[in-house]
Parts: sequence; structure tokens; C-alpha cells
Amino acid sequence: MRKITAFLSVLVLLLLVPFHSFAEEKKYTVAIVPPALVSPYFITLADTAKESAKNIKNMDLVVLAPSAETAIEEQVRILEDLIQKKVDLIALSSANWDAVTPALKKARENGIEIVCIDRVIPLEGVDTVSMLGVDEIKGGELVGEYVARSFKGQGKVAILEGVTGDYWSERRTKGFHNIIDKYSGIKIVATQPAKWERAEGMSVMENILQANKELDLVWGLNDNMALGASQAVINAGLQNKIMVVGYNADKEALEAVKLGKFKATVAQQPAKIAQTIVEEIAVKLMAGKRTEIAPVIHIPVAMVTAENVKNFK
Repeated sequence: MRKITAFLSVLVLLLLVPFHSFAEEKKYTVAIVPPALVSPYFITLADTAKESAKNIKNMDLVVLAPSAETAIEEQVRILEDLIQKKVDLIALSSANWDAVTPALKKARENGIEIVCIDRVIPLEGVDTVSMLGVDEIKGGELVGEYVARSFKGQGKVAILEGVTGDYWSERRTKGFHNIIDKYSGIKIVATQPAKWERAEGMSVMENILQANKELDLVWGLNDNMALGASQAVINAGLQNKIMVVGYNADKEALEAVKLGKFKATVAQQPAKIAQTIVEEIAVKLMAGKRTEIAPVIHIPVAMVTAENVKNFK
């Protein structure tokens, strides 16, 4: 009888161990929340994050985005839902950081880690584990320097913003002005928002051309808008007169540089940002190594022209 009892006890333990281990194997949930998925930049970032997460055991990754970069209330609702679902990490990029800050504070109160994408300035009252992205002002300065060299300090320029006053538009144009304002011969004849969208970029550019026949260059603060502007320039038969410069170095923009439709664009490396979030930050958090994560991670920017475009993918 004792032998039977002992055997049954061992059998029960053997049966329980796998179930016990399974119950303890918790998934680590990472949520990527871009401002929208209309820009190839954020599409690349999201797709790369998904691919990276496939190779990491016990990691679940979700990508949730509002319908447009101006749909801030929708983004706040996404954050509130993620808080309810008790995800482990939210990596966010927003067109209105002030509007999302209360939700991020609430997330931290609930033990959710926060990573800021494309923002390296601290959010008041939010204990972020890390902020990563390019120095947007530096990116604008790169474009300003390129324009000043190209026109030898003389020229008429139009700027297509994303959304007036948002983080990226504000900082990229600030960097541009840091350089261009030193040259009295370079005139910015128009600065108009085009919502980061290609169709809007084309429409806005058509309107700008009606009032500015002597334009020398248009700078789209992302490649989507610049591609739309480029089409408007081509439709007007001015492709040999007006230079087009983009920002982000999306695949289609790199091809436009090769074909001469773009004079230049700025490489921001969204894939590198995604890999850093998933493969470095999230993995260290999973291992309990929060203190090993750099609070600010700068991703280098570079000017892409016909001379060096072959070095970018």
C-alpha cells in the first residue's frame, strides 16, 4: 500500500510540474503606438518591431494607431485601453505630447513602462524608461546647410509642414531657420501644413505654385508630403526649375533621389529605432535590468543625395 501511495505521489508531482511551469510563464506585452500609420516612416518602424519581436521568447507585440496624426483623442483612447489591459511597455510617438501626458502618467501609476519615440525632451511628470530618436533640430539644420550651399545664399523656398506647431514640424523648422536666417538672400515665401500626407502635399504645393512662380525649392518635412509636392512640380512642368527636398529617407524617396525627382532627403533610420526598442530596451526590462537602459538614445541623421544614396536602403 505504501508503494502504491508513493508511486501516486510521484505521478501527481510529474503531472503538476508542466502545468505549474506553464502558469508561471508570463508573456511580456509591448505596445507600439505611432501617431498614425499613414507615413512610410512609421509603417517601417511598426513592421520592423513586429519582425524583431518574433525572435524573442515570451514577448507579445501589438501595434495600435489612430486613423490620422491629428486624431489625438483617438490616440488617448488607445492608451487608456492599453492601461486597462495592463500591458508591460508602451512605446509611443505623438503629434501632441501635452494631450497624451495625463494618460502616460496614469500608465506609470499602474506600473507600465514608457518609451518616447522621436522625442528626446523629458515629459513633465512622466518617468520614462527611455527616450529615443533623432535630434529634430539637427535634422532641420542639415537641410538648411544643404539649401544654403546649393543656392549660394540666394533663393526662394517653400516649406510643407506636417501639422502646424506639432513637435516635429516645430523642431525641424526651427533647425532650418537656425541656418537659413543667416542668409538675407534666401527667402521663405510660404510655410503651409499638409498633414504629413502625400495627397495633401500635392494639393498644397499646387496652391503655392499659383502664387509663387519663381520658386527655387520646396522642402517637405516628411517624404510623403515631398512626393506629393514633387508630383505637383512635375505636373506644372517645373521639375527642371524647382528642387525638392524630403525628410525620412523612405524607400520611395531614396528612389526619387536616384531618379533626380528629389535633390535630397534626410535619413532617420526608423528600423534602427524599432530594433532598439524591442531588442534592447524591452529585453533588458524583461530581464529586470532597467538601470542598464540609457535614458536618452540618439539615432544619427544624415543628408542623402545622389552622391551617397547608394549607401542607404
